[in-house]
Amino acid sequence: MLDLTIGIVAYNAAAKLRACLASLAAQRGLSSEVVVVDNASTEPVARLVRREFPAVRLVRSAVNLGFARGTNRALAGARGEYLLLLNPDTVLPTPDTLAQLLERFRVTPGCGALGCRLELPDGRTQPHDGRCPRALPLLADLLHWPRPTPPPAAVEYVCGACLLTSRAIWRAIGGLDPGYFMYAEDVDWCCRLRAAGWTCAIASDLTVQHHEGASYGDRQFLRREHSLRSLLRLVRRWDGPLAAAALRLGLLLSAPPKWAAAWASSSPARRQWHAAQWRMGWWGR
Repeated sequence: MLDLTIGIVAYNAAAKLRACLASLAAQRGLSSEVVVVDNASTEPVARLVRREFPAVRLVRSAVNLGFARGTNRALAGARGEYLLLLNPDTVLPTPDTLAQLLERFRVTPGCGALGCRLELPDGRTQPHDGRCPRALPLLADLLHWPRPTPPPAAVEYVCGACLLTSRAIWRAIGGLDPGYFMYAEDVDWCCRLRAAGWTCAIASDLTVQHHEGASYGDRQFLRREHSLRSLLRLVRRWDGPLAAAALRLGLLLSAPPKWAAAWASSSPARRQWHAAQWRMGWWGR
């Protein structure tokens, strides 16, 4: 049995994927396989993988499955004892990054999901306070209500950009909920993980570089739409339908003044961003 199966779901951003796969090829100290699901990319992702990384197992989809369904497909035939969910716009900075992450998982009692520090292109740490999004804090943020933000007693979820678990746990919990197209599927999975008795942890001294949102290119409004749709699904599942309805109302109430301000500043990108919020307030499910 291999030590590790690495599942990557790729949609365009071929240059970022090349850098990711090159950093994986440089990893030492463990046996692994890499599976890339090409999510109906319009860029030559499949050709890149076949020509430059022939050891990578390529799975091509005729349609864009989204992250959750794509990840489930990537890991369906995993041969590794451990599984790593990894975004295609990540880079592992040292040849022992994976070996260190795997060793940390093995020696952390009760750990079901392990992440690491995600570093943005400008060197900042990608924000992650370890707290699962819930209805009331999300609503407070939308309406600019003050709220205390004490640190959580424990890490509640690990970002799916780099999430390590075991194959046994993955099978016991089940894969990602395919009802999520993009975003919050990692939060939902970690909620199910903790409900089953495992814990989540972050190895903050280990770093993976992350070009967040690279697959969206200049369509950041679509990223906003996918994110809000997933948050509504998450809140409905874990906080109930009334909480989800309150969040939708908050989206509706807070979008128009933001859209008007974007119009006054002549910012088409910001107008699209806030229009996406308004659409999710009306039609988000």
